Amino acid sequence: MNQSTEQGPHYTGNVILPLSILLMCGVFFTQTMEFPEQEDVGPEVVPYLWMIIITIFCSYLVFQAVRKQGQSDPESGQLRTVFIYAAFIVSYLLLIERAGYFVSTLIFLVVSMIFLGYRIKLIILAISFGWLVFSYAIFYKLLYIPLPVGPFLSPWIE
Repeated sequence: MNQSTEQGPHYTGNVILPLSILLMCGVFFTQTMEFPEQEDVGPEVVPYLWMIIITIFCSYLVFQAVRKQGQSDPESGQLRTVFIYAAFIVSYLLLIERAGYFVSTLIFLVVSMIFLGYRIKLIILAISFGWLVFSYAIFYKLLYIPLPVGPFLSPWIE
């Protein structure tokens, strides 16, 4: 019999993961202090909004795990999958500079969903293109945040 089932459910991972994300938010917060100051809404507003939302949800997850509520940690899986996906994320970040945000994000979302086991093609495409339209409308058009367009879409977007 597995030793983890004999001792009862564990919630260590449910505490460590949200705390790690909160730590990353702290690092990102310190980086936003170097943004140029403006009179009105500056470039730090969107990261601050994301950090506030992430902090609320991660705090809730930590609180739930400490009280041993919710789902316990799953059985240990294959670390190989985690490392492959981490390498894929790094590749995505490098691809943004060469191919642009929209093309690389489309590829990233489609391949990620397939890699993680989702197989309904219509939903994969709807989510991927929906996110791109949302990103374009909100960040590029409404907030005037320049996203790297890349050589493929620059004749149509810029």
